[in-house]
Amino acid sequence: MFPEQFSEAAKMMGDLEAVKSDVVRILNHEEVLSRWEDYKQGMREKYEFLQDKQIRDNMEGFLNIVGKQIANESALLAELQLKLPFLLLFDKHLVSSDISASTEQQEFSSPLFDHITFPLELRQEIVKETPTEILFTRHNVATEIPKDVLKRIEEIYNQKYKPTVGYSFSTYNVDYGIRFQTDREGVFLREAQGSITEEVVNNTRLAISFTLRKIQ
Repeated sequence: MFPEQFSEAAKMMGDLEAVKSDVVRILNHEEVLSRWEDYKQGMREKYEFLQDKQIRDNMEGFLNIVGKQIANESALLAELQLKLPFLLLFDKHLVSSDISASTEQQEFSSPLFDHITFPLELRQEIVKETPTEILFTRHNVATEIPKDVLKRIEEIYNQKYKPTVGYSFSTYNVDYGIRFQTDREGVFLREAQGSITEEVVNNTRLAISFTLRKIQ
């Protein structure tokens, strides 16, 4: 199995349109392209021992798809805007200290199933407030995933995971929870701790835990 998320493609900084809190441009796109070429060559060298033509063709097809996306700055930016670091760093807390309890939808990009995105309903709740900081959480509530998305997830599961695990598709679940600590005065993220679990019940499961904090 080959990597589906390339860390090299995520190491980049974007301009910030402060009023809207949106990343508007990738400043080092040429550097990213150069890193991608090095990474791609490394992948080919790493797996040059493969004799199975179908596997080699699949790998080349995968590299070509990713390469086209990285080469297109607009497409790359659109993908990055769905990634967790961008969702955390370029969020409302960047431009406002007015954090309140609310429910909203956020586009979820599946790390387990390629090119699957769907709106996830998140509940935001205040945990603690002081004169200098706000602690709040976001977690998913019951969300009805669109039928066409579930159908595509099942198709990908049957192609990618079923041959290995040997079990038919069951039920798809996502569990999403993040705890934020933000600075009131400077309006920035001090720390975020979270976990995301995505699974086809009893068949395949991906659990991600992370901590993101401001360097002192």
